[in-house]
Amino acid sequence: MRTVRRSLTEDAAKTMVQSFVTSRIDYCNSVIYGSSAVHSRPMQNALNAAARLVSHKRKFDHVTVDVRDRLHWLALQQRVEYKVSLLIYKCLHQAASS
Repeated sequence: MRTVRRSLTEDAAKTMVQSFVTSRIDYCNSVIYGSSAVHSRPMQNALNAAARLVSHKRKFDHVTVDVRDRLHWLALQQRVEYKVSLLIYKCLHQAASS
């Protein structure tokens, strides 16, 4: 994805990351929920690499501030807890898809 990134706008890069990375992580939320740091760390690393890709950072640059302030993404554990909580809320209020 890094070779294609040079020719994309920032919005197109965000869309590419959404379709290839975050959608796969969101797909497995119920499996990831409550997992130990050993199992969730590789997925957090993938999110960090995707953030570096979108924000034009180098491999070892810190992206915590960019993820929070510029991209408005949650950390993996927070993201999983939010998505699972949202699903439970929708189920309780009959707003979830069948």
